[in-house]
Amino acid sequence: MAIAGAPFALLLQSASAPAAAGDAADATLSNVQAGSGEQTSRVRRELVFLEAGLGAAYVDMIALKDGNLLDPARVKSNGFGVMYDAALGVRLREITLAVRYRSADFSDWQLWSLGGEAGMNLSFGRFEPYFGFGAGYASLSGMRADISRAATAQPAPAVDIGGLNVRVNVGLSYYVSRWFSLGANLSGDAFFLSRKGDRLPRFSTTDPNASPPFPYGIDGSGNGLGVALRLVLGLHY
Repeated sequence: MAIAGAPFALLLQSASAPAAAGDAADATLSNVQAGSGEQTSRVRRELVFLEAGLGAAYVDMIALKDGNLLDPARVKSNGFGVMYDAALGVRLREITLAVRYRSADFSDWQLWSLGGEAGMNLSFGRFEPYFGFGAGYASLSGMRADISRAATAQPAPAVDIGGLNVRVNVGLSYYVSRWFSLGANLSGDAFFLSRKGDRLPRFSTTDPNASPPFPYGIDGSGNGLGVALRLVLGLHY
């Protein structure tokens, strides 16, 4: 009986071998696919993004140089303010390119900037640290010239201040989902600004003890520094 049953045992063994090999191949393919998925998930499949930020900023407009940029008797040259911003950009694997608008309100003036940015992103699961650089145009607004000694009856003209702004920043994003992210960003700015004089003639004071008037009539300049910490909400597609 043992001899008679041998052919049947060999037949069953040969029939089960392909099935076992197929199961092993399927398991191997599953492992490869899982590993491939883990590998590709580290690169964000993202093309366009929108960002909105809100935070606090400190700026000193004459930290590096003061060439009669602001009238110290009427305007503070530094202070804390509330900052908000928005950006639209594209992403090419780890590199991002964006256009960003930023605005901050201070006690005596408003500061806004518009420029381009480039960044490098590193993905670790849902977390993504990044750093970047930017440059653009910045402007101070919300100030009026002092015309108390001017030989004119016209309304006080706005003080025209603007110039170059450069920026470095670092941040961390957390992807709540593929489409949304929350994060924090710390940035440092340098400002190279100039003021256009209003060219209005002004009377000199007759008081010998009075300080000389601020030269609103002629051009001025100033180089400043700023730092900002913001919370950032991102929309990704």
